[in-house]
Amino acid sequence: MGQSLAKLGRSAEALEAFGKVTKEAGKFYVAASIAGADLYFQTGHEMGAQETLTKLLETTAGDEELEAIAHFETAKLYQKNKKYSQAVEEYTTVIENFRKEEFLNDAYFGRGASYHALADFPKAEADYEFVLNNHPSVQLRLKTQFAMGLLFSAVGRDAEAVKILKVVARGEDKELAANARLQLISLAEKESPAKAIPIYEEILQTAETDHEKALILTRLANVYYKLKLYDQCIDAAEKVAQIGESPESIASAYYLQANCYFDTKDFQKAIELYRVITEKYPATLIAPNALFQIGLSYQRIGTTESIDGSVEAFTRFYKLYPDNPSAPAAYYYAAWGLYRKGEWESAADVFKTLADRYPDSEFAAESRYRQGESLFNKKLYQSAMAVFDQLLKEYPTCEYVDDALYSRAWCLIYSDRKDEAVPIFREIVAKYSDSIYAPNSQFSLGDYFYSIENYEQATVEYKKFVELFPDHEKVARANYLLQNLAEINAYNLYHRGELLFDKGNYNRAIAVFDSVMVRFPESEYAVSALVNMGAAYEAKEDFDQAREKYSEVIAKYGSDPKYSAQVEFCKSHLEVLKTAL
Repeated sequence: MGQSLAKLGRSAEALEAFGKVTKEAGKFYVAASIAGADLYFQTGHEMGAQETLTKLLETTAGDEELEAIAHFETAKLYQKNKKYSQAVEEYTTVIENFRKEEFLNDAYFGRGASYHALADFPKAEADYEFVLNNHPSVQLRLKTQFAMGLLFSAVGRDAEAVKILKVVARGEDKELAANARLQLISLAEKESPAKAIPIYEEILQTAETDHEKALILTRLANVYYKLKLYDQCIDAAEKVAQIGESPESIASAYYLQANCYFDTKDFQKAIELYRVITEKYPATLIAPNALFQIGLSYQRIGTTESIDGSVEAFTRFYKLYPDNPSAPAAYYYAAWGLYRKGEWESAADVFKTLADRYPDSEFAAESRYRQGESLFNKKLYQSAMAVFDQLLKEYPTCEYVDDALYSRAWCLIYSDRKDEAVPIFREIVAKYSDSIYAPNSQFSLGDYFYSIENYEQATVEYKKFVELFPDHEKVARANYLLQNLAEINAYNLYHRGELLFDKGNYNRAIAVFDSVMVRFPESEYAVSALVNMGAAYEAKEDFDQAREKYSEVIAKYGSDPKYSAQVEFCKSHLEVLKTAL
């Protein structure tokens, strides 16, 4: 009655019925107690199960026959519910205290299997060996040999595993034989996937049920896929889809087919097959992977039109499966799709959600940066700066620090706060000299000082750029600007000399003109500075120095028509000075 009630889902009534069976019922008492404890386990009430088993062992103590059965059945129940350590204890009690032949081999096998599950392989092997040497039944021998084969495989003794599994594969138990063959194929596949193919194909010929055929075809399709034999994989998976009994096996078959098309870049066909899974088998374990692959397929198509499909798939993924390990990647790819479309605010929102929700994700730091970049592209500079500051606080050692600093500097520039950008550019050059932003930052410093007409400092910054980054593509531009700045600086200095000359401050004027010639010898103003030095000396009536400077002008520039006016001026003054003392 208890069993019937349990099958109907009436657990409380079933437990009450099991509890009414007393010790006087003998073996039925043991069976009822075990059934009650099992029901407790199945309904998640482990304490109730333990109490029931403890009571069973206490009440049967002293009754050798019932006590032996109680310990043996308790051990089996622990093993069934994966309480392997307790199972080992109970099987050991049976083996050491109740060496009854009718279940001694089963006790050794059960204990060996429990040791096996606990990865205590030496003890498991010893128990399996006992069974095989103690005249087991045909069925138990095959079970033990199969378990031994699995153990050998687990510890890397493949040759021994193959030998014993071949015995099981030829045995009378069809289910064990089929499982042994599959294990043999796994071993062959581990050594060389190609060697497993003829074995699979041979076994497939002898498979009797659709279930067995589907299992073999699934393994075969996976081997074909590993070997990139895509046509064969597609054919094998198609057969699985036709004869598979469970949604999981059918969905997995479609997934393999779709992956073949994905790998061969037939993305549209891949999308069709992935969609079969997401639409017809949405509850299967493989469905999230299929949806993610749809997004990747659209992404790989790489057209403007395919971006929408990619964004839709990844958005659907992170909404349906927020706890899936691939959810951060789905957010990331969806946000990038929006970014590529120029939907800056939407991209910023998705990047923000990713960084907020998965702060330890591999995508988090970059997503925070891309959030700021999206706002920057939308020209929301204050909001962008706040995000860049947040990144620098949250991830101060991440690879996007220099990116954030550089973008923050440009936010300041576009917000008419150029002077505040200068220390940031200097920080980038000093701390991140190997960054792609270092040369641009140094160049921007030159541009800044040029823009505010601080030509002397602009010259310093452009020269530093050329020195620090001699191979950069902007070096030619920097040299051109330096030439322009040389003329500007030469003119400014020359003009100071002219003003001093006009005021009659000839000594200081001469010093300034000399500085023009020393600092800017290639400048257009160098010749004029030399001429005016002569004129200043002439005004001071230092005629020897005047004649020397005029003669220098004629010697240096007399053959260049461009300076004919200055040369003629010097010649005429030299003529006048011939009579001067």
